[in-house]
Amino acid sequence: MLSPLLLRVRVLQSLRAPAQGLSRTAPSNTFFSGMSDESPNRTFFHQRCGSRPTLRGGNRRNLNNRSYAEGYGPTGSTRISAVSATYFLIALNTGVFAGWVYAQATQEQRLLRTLRQNFTLSWQNWREGRQWTILTSAFSHKNIVHFAFNMLTFSTFGTMLSWVPGIGAFHLLTLSLGSGLAGSAAWLYQKQMPSESGMGKILGSFGQSGSAERQSALGASGMVVGVGAAAACLMPWAQVRVFFIPMPLWLATIGFAAVDTYYVNSDKSPIGHAAHLGGVLGGVVYYLCFLRGYGGIWMWMKMRGRL
Repeated sequence: MLSPLLLRVRVLQSLRAPAQGLSRTAPSNTFFSGMSDESPNRTFFHQRCGSRPTLRGGNRRNLNNRSYAEGYGPTGSTRISAVSATYFLIALNTGVFAGWVYAQATQEQRLLRTLRQNFTLSWQNWREGRQWTILTSAFSHKNIVHFAFNMLTFSTFGTMLSWVPGIGAFHLLTLSLGSGLAGSAAWLYQKQMPSESGMGKILGSFGQSGSAERQSALGASGMVVGVGAAAACLMPWAQVRVFFIPMPLWLATIGFAAVDTYYVNSDKSPIGHAAHLGGVLGGVVYYLCFLRGYGGIWMWMKMRGRL
């Protein structure tokens, strides 16, 4: 399991160290260079090449020295709004978690029933007309460890994205909500597959329609991995630690997606692996549709003539 505390410490270190983390030198250009609040020469996406696509955000008139012009950077308007959006979503999760804690501690049956009907994802809730649970379940946690891990990791990824010039509250909110919806939709889609169908055979016991009606899911994991996938597309060489092993963010993202794919048909795992995969897909699609102009792997491939 990825340690969110180590992830946060390592990422923040990499964001502040020009020679580490996001820095990677290529023969003809610098894909990611370091970031600094003090020197305009230490830019976030510092790309040196003769011909390159136009980047969004920041100072478009001086792409070779993209620092914190036009309101960006550690105190710029987009960074402040992105951080505010991140903590707004965390506050919503905290409120729902507090409701679960109170209801379980007091055994308030009416409140427990309300939470189950409105903040858990299940085919029963869906078929009884509570379609909003496809989104509200992404803000719901019962367990303190589940809640703390998701929120600390989400805070880390949200902070990473907030450093990208031009990515503010709008992108943070739409990316997060879209990834949460994608994760929930993937979970529902998997559960409704009859076991005798072709897809049911691929999904294994998780595709049995008889048990699907009684199963439920909750948690912000789809949202978290979606934001993480978008961050990996924008800054793949940011350093994180998995089991105390340092590795680039792109490798950690692919590794966790591979684990989710392997266990997606397991009837013993309590984790919603399908929701994780749906969230990753949502984050990658959002990057390709709306964030590729801000840099990252798409810009790198275009500069190398691979697109």
